[in-house]
Amino acid sequence: MGGEPQRMFEMRRILAAMLLAVIAGAGLSDGAHAAKYKVLYSFCAQAGCVDGADPWASPVGDGKGNYYGTTAGSNGQTEGTIYRMSFAHNKWTYTLLYTFCLQKKCPDGSQPHGALIRDIKGNLYGTTQYGGDANKGEVYELSPGILHWRYTRLYSFCSAKGCADGENPIEVTLTYQGAASGAPYDGKSALFGATTGNRTRTHGTVFSLTPAKTGWTMKVLYSFCALANCADGADPYSGPMVDGAGNLFGAAGGGAFGEGALYELMRQGKGYQEVVLYSFCPATGCDDGTSPLATPVMDGAGNLYGTATAGGAGAAGRGQGTVYRLVPNGTKSTFTKLYDFCNKTNCTDGDEPWAGLAIDPHGNLLGTTFLGGDANAGTIFELSGKALTTFKRLVSLGSTQMPGGFPLSAPVPQSAKTYIGTTADGGDGNQGVIYELTP
Repeated sequence: MGGEPQRMFEMRRILAAMLLAVIAGAGLSDGAHAAKYKVLYSFCAQAGCVDGADPWASPVGDGKGNYYGTTAGSNGQTEGTIYRMSFAHNKWTYTLLYTFCLQKKCPDGSQPHGALIRDIKGNLYGTTQYGGDANKGEVYELSPGILHWRYTRLYSFCSAKGCADGENPIEVTLTYQGAASGAPYDGKSALFGATTGNRTRTHGTVFSLTPAKTGWTMKVLYSFCALANCADGADPYSGPMVDGAGNLFGAAGGGAFGEGALYELMRQGKGYQEVVLYSFCPATGCDDGTSPLATPVMDGAGNLYGTATAGGAGAAGRGQGTVYRLVPNGTKSTFTKLYDFCNKTNCTDGDEPWAGLAIDPHGNLLGTTFLGGDANAGTIFELSGKALTTFKRLVSLGSTQMPGGFPLSAPVPQSAKTYIGTTADGGDGNQGVIYELTP
């Protein structure tokens, strides 16, 4: 997919800005905002945006009041950063930990779109879409030191012949067995992720990266488009999640109808077998949705929840995304659509959910849409009720009261009642914000 997501993001952001005045002038609203929304930091607060710009992913907490995150920063001034937000003495403090592309040709990577993970020693791990030896992205570690954080490149993609090991991980957050429980990475077991392809050499991979005595060992677990017309999936935008048994679940393009697929890599001995759990758009109209970009989340019962960026039955068939539930059972998995976006006039409920979902302590789903809302700058929403079909718009982004816009990630739990998240645009510097949300 290369730079396609960045181009799509910029194009949609420009179009949304053009529509902003028209929509805002119409005075549209679907009710009072019930949630409390507070901006903790606006990016590009420093000259040259050295503090970062365009945070695609939400930060990860360490349980001590610190949150660590990335900015993609592809704005001609930075190529991405890693930052820390710390809460102490009743205020939040921003600290820049690392700036990417410090050397010519970015051997340390550039444009980190995914979220970070932490291990038990406080080390951080992530991926970049570009940079590295072949400019095809890499996996890195950032370790705390006495005076400075130390950057270590763990793997540079496209190291294998024909880039058989994968290239350009886009919004990929590394994961590991036990990540779903909230436990930190043990620093010893395998990390998992996915890559896209350039559609001529490869169509993406799912990989593992395991620490060894002399570095880290890369292993391709599955190469997509092994079946005709990529019926098994292709070019995953995000990485997989891991269940308690070590099986991997994710979303990809391709599928039986070419509109996206949900897949499982079933653990079998020392290897994995891929099975497509669901292919989107089995019938004319694509009412179930198309283009699932985000990693699904799993509840305690083993059900998967996620979003499709387009398709659906909203706005008289316009189709601007859906929320789904999948009960995984191999080829007999059960798919249920929970919500169609653009259900309200001018899509004030939301439009194009690029991000995944979060599950709150009550089992409700929280998520974001990239567009829609009163200012067409995105929304934060909740699905609740026994069937998880009761929709509530928590925040409409892009106003003076709700600064920030175009979120590309879901908020993550900060406490039992509050969440923390990012938007890729808006704020004082118009380059994104970190926000706190109390639903």
